[in-house]
Amino acid sequence: MASAREIEAKRLSQQVQAARLESMDRASILGQSEKLERHIALVEEDLTKQRELVAELLRDGQDATAAMQLLRQFEDLYTRLLSDRDLVRRQLADTAS
Repeated sequence: MASAREIEAKRLSQQVQAARLESMDRASILGQSEKLERHIALVEEDLTKQRELVAELLRDGQDATAAMQLLRQFEDLYTRLLSDRDLVRRQLADTAS
């Protein structure tokens, strides 16, 4: 099951892609950039905690299947957010000219 943070970050990622940043003004793009940076930081925290949980479960000989699936979901989300951040940064560089 997806966490509220994951759902929100996916929604933000979809907004970035759907917004077609070229039609946005610089202030709007900066706003998207700030949101992305906050979500990236939160997902980084989630990744750290989830990696620790997986390691603990494995160390204790417990089933880590569900925890590892969630870890992969966080990793996928993180990759998408980084891609979106790169897109926003390119757009900001283009609007700086």
